[in-house]
Amino acid sequence: GGGGGPLGDAMGGANGNSRRMKLSKKFASRNDQIQAQRSNQVELITVMLEALEHEHELLYHAFLFPVTEFVCERLAPENRESSREELFFEDLEKLSLEDISRVCEFLTEKIDGLSSRTKPGDGSDEEGAGS
Repeated sequence: GGGGGPLGDAMGGANGNSRRMKLSKKFASRNDQIQAQRSNQVELITVMLEALEHEHELLYHAFLFPVTEFVCERLAPENRESSREELFFEDLEKLSLEDISRVCEFLTEKIDGLSSRTKPGDGSDEEGAGS
């Protein structure tokens, strides 16, 4: 059997090219990382909102509205499906990573706040919660 054959030659002969390739690949992987981070957060937001939708309609709307409003502020009308009344999850993908993180943080804080409020034996009375 022969050695590396044409593939081996291409590897050896394309020195200048392979260096360029490596560089673009590095940029791509950094970009992939950002994309992956964004996708993870978008998924988290989706999961949180879907869970709320099943658990508690009122809260779902209370949390969804500020998110929808934020998306509508951030994206030009021609660049989004969402309206003030309806959030399309695809639009989250169009937000910057920073904006996604803000939405994610907002929801996480809200949901954390809920779980700490509903813990038994909290002792804090709920007066003024209605205002």
